[in-house]
Amino acid sequence: MQVNSGDWLAGRTLAELGLPKEGIMVLGFTRADGRFLGAPDGETEIKDDDVLILYGRATEIQCRLPVFAGPTWRWPH
Repeated sequence: MQVNSGDWLAGRTLAELGLPKEGIMVLGFTRADGRFLGAPDGETEIKDDDVLILYGRATEIQCRLPVFAGPTWRWPH
């Protein structure tokens, strides 16, 4: 999932987002500069232009993440 500038989850830590309670795990992500960060902990901050690698039921991800990400989020192509 691409995190766009101004998305609700940008600037928040994984602990603040509470995604595991929604059945969604962040396995890793790629930063805008191309660095890959695997197995992030709760203190990891999500930043603009991160691309998140998620694990969970597709229905949970599709239903829940628009709520978390806000109106500007989109699936990366």
